[in-house]
Amino acid sequence: MSTNNSLISAVGFLILATGSGAAYTGYNYLQGVAQDTFMLKHAYSLQNSIAQAVYLTERAASDSTYVPELEALEAAAEKAISDLRAGDPVRGIPPAPPAVQANVSALQSVWSEVAQSLAQIISRRGVTDQYSRNLADAGRAAEEALRAAQNGTSRLDSKAVNPEVLKRLNGAVAMLQDGTNTITAGTSTPVDTIRAASALFAQYVSELASLGTQLPKTDAALPLLVKSYRDASSAQVLIQRAIDNSSGATENIPHAKSVWAARDRISAATIGLLASVEASPDARPYGARLVSGLTGLTLFLAITGMFLMRSITTSRTAQVEHKGYALESSTRNKSKEMKTLLGEIGQIADGDLKTTLTESNESTSDIAKELNRLVQSFGKILDDVSQTIAGLAAATEQAVVTDRNVTQNRTEQEEAIAHINQLFKTLLQFINQIEEMTASTETTSGKMLTEVDRGEQAVTLVHENIITLQQHIQAIHHRSKHLIESFQTLENISSVVRDVAAKTSMVSYQADLIAQQVDDKAVAKSITTSASSMQRLSQETREAVIQIQVVLKEMNDAALETQRAVLNAQHETDQLRDRSTSAQLALSGISAMTNELSTSVEKVIEGTRSMKENSSEVDHTMSAIVQYTVANSASSEQTAGAIKAVNAQAQGVQKLIAEFRREPS
Repeated sequence: MSTNNSLISAVGFLILATGSGAAYTGYNYLQGVAQDTFMLKHAYSLQNSIAQAVYLTERAASDSTYVPELEALEAAAEKAISDLRAGDPVRGIPPAPPAVQANVSALQSVWSEVAQSLAQIISRRGVTDQYSRNLADAGRAAEEALRAAQNGTSRLDSKAVNPEVLKRLNGAVAMLQDGTNTITAGTSTPVDTIRAASALFAQYVSELASLGTQLPKTDAALPLLVKSYRDASSAQVLIQRAIDNSSGATENIPHAKSVWAARDRISAATIGLLASVEASPDARPYGARLVSGLTGLTLFLAITGMFLMRSITTSRTAQVEHKGYALESSTRNKSKEMKTLLGEIGQIADGDLKTTLTESNESTSDIAKELNRLVQSFGKILDDVSQTIAGLAAATEQAVVTDRNVTQNRTEQEEAIAHINQLFKTLLQFINQIEEMTASTETTSGKMLTEVDRGEQAVTLVHENIITLQQHIQAIHHRSKHLIESFQTLENISSVVRDVAAKTSMVSYQADLIAQQVDDKAVAKSITTSASSMQRLSQETREAVIQIQVVLKEMNDAALETQRAVLNAQHETDQLRDRSTSAQLALSGISAMTNELSTSVEKVIEGTRSMKENSSEVDHTMSAIVQYTVANSASSEQTAGAIKAVNAQAQGVQKLIAEFRREPS
């Protein structure tokens, strides 16, 4: 019994130990997974922001349109470093472990050097912006001048032009082409190269001015060459403005080069940081296998304990029933043997001396043998009656001793039965405790199922909001496309206005030619005045077109930036939708596990209820055993009383024999 109790206590202790271990390791494992996800997300965000910032530095040094994006990338990198160091206290995510902190410090030491250069480039955004606009305007004017010069030279009548003049004109156009290629090469072109290109434009203007008087006035190519002359002059002016504003852009070049030179160290530091973050799950002491193993072991021990208690209860019940049946059978046999012996003695007392007492009964074998010998040697009883009566007295004393033993046995049996009853009461209390624990587990699982349902509803609502946000982002994306198309339409309109200005310039040039050929001075003056007005109109129109194109470029760039931001937001919402879908699946799995736990608890409750019913049946069995013991004791007392009565009769016989033996004397 004590061995079984120790085994049950050991199983209960193991269940508590493994359950506590499973809860502790599971909590630590979930915290570690959340921290690893947080660090991995910010580490990749940091790597992406730093890489983009390094590659945008060279462009932003000479083109201010990239400065806002560079500034945003710098802020994103600083925020990612801060988040990796401090964690997320709101979500309960601790700071990064020491290994990751060391790599963050190494990366931050390199990034601080790069950040100083980025700050210098960002601070000169205004100067760089003006330089970029002037250089772009100069490039467009240079292309217009080159296009007009090429068209003009192709329309010249080679027969009407001096070959030397034509050769000089082609050389001037070649210089213009070299200068145009240099200007349109990009904002990263060195200032010295731009100055050399400006000199080429000046030589072209000078050469074209010297060749203008040697070209035929009636040739169709002359208006195009005049337009090329004016566009080249405008390009020269714009190039000079760009050179005047190039001091800030020039100072940005060393900073851009220093950032570019540090890209290998930054790449090595970011790779080390990602490696340490990706290796952090392997360094944690609590893994998924350990958590699942402890949980499975807890369930196995609980089921094993339940079956063990059921087996012990069944075994004890069978033992008690067997002992009760044995005791009942023994008592009945003794009672029957004693009744047989008393009946046979009664026959002898009635004078039937031929009656032979049964000697095969174990409990009355000695008495039967003695009485049989007494009856068989009754002829000699007159000689040996005293000894026979003494033997009968001894038998009576033995019967009294037997009666005492029966009484003592009854007391010991009652104590044993009382002890068994106490053990069954203790077992019933333990069953009640198991039933209470099972009920508590069922209540807890119900609460857990309710909380999981609430979490699933919240995740579903977030998923729906993400889908709605995606629809709004898609609408913004379409509107941005329409806006870009509208900007392209405005660019076409500005091209038409530019063509009108060119035609107005041509009309002005032709009016000047007509004024030179008209003999009437008043008419010539009017024509000259009209030509001047048209020339001013053409010049103002070209400047307006240039300003419109600059504004359209800025608006178009802003629309493109908006479109890129919309695409990035759409990508983030897609990731959020995927994560919400994963959360819904996880919550569904937890709900299924909770339902399985509730089913198992109901089975345990049914088992304990069955055990309680069996314990009540054991109580009835023990009551019957007590009744059988009382009946056996009463029978033993009756046997002792009968033997005492026989002894009294023997004493009477002794008196009679004494009287009989005295008669012959």
